[in-house]
Amino acid sequence: MTIEPHNLGLNLLRLAPLVLSTASLMCGVDQANALRPFSKSPLAKTGGSVLPHWFSGFFDTTIYAVGLSYPLAFATALLNVGKYVGDLDDTTRYLYWAGAAFSAGHFLYGPVAMKIIARMCDKENPGVQNTQTTHEWLDMNFTRIITVDGPAWIMYFAAVLSAASFP
Repeated sequence: MTIEPHNLGLNLLRLAPLVLSTASLMCGVDQANALRPFSKSPLAKTGGSVLPHWFSGFFDTTIYAVGLSYPLAFATALLNVGKYVGDLDDTTRYLYWAGAAFSAGHFLYGPVAMKIIARMCDKENPGVQNTQTTHEWLDMNFTRIITVDGPAWIMYFAAVLSAASFP
């Protein structure tokens, strides 16, 4: 991937899954950092009445980042392996395919995540049970980062390096 004006669009396409995956990965890290204080004292004991309201607002904004970044990373990775988008060797195609598969894998955690979020955001009986769910969320989020989000980023990073040609 030599940066030349006539290749700018192709170069941006090659980079797009990596950039989008970086944003997605950072969103997961931000979620962990934002929720971790509710899993520790003093917020673990007193934050239960605040957490459902706070997380609802937090979730309403981050859902757009998640809902856009993963599908766009997946789609741009598939565009990169298309036969009409320049020549890529088999290794680079495989890396984009693998990254796309890992990006799609993020959504396999959706049903579990939504159940945890429902318990976390229960406003009927706010209290310690709300903050206890942060431990479940943090564990699930860490597992998701390690099993799909991180590997997607690694595959896209390797694909960009594989597609690059250095003068």
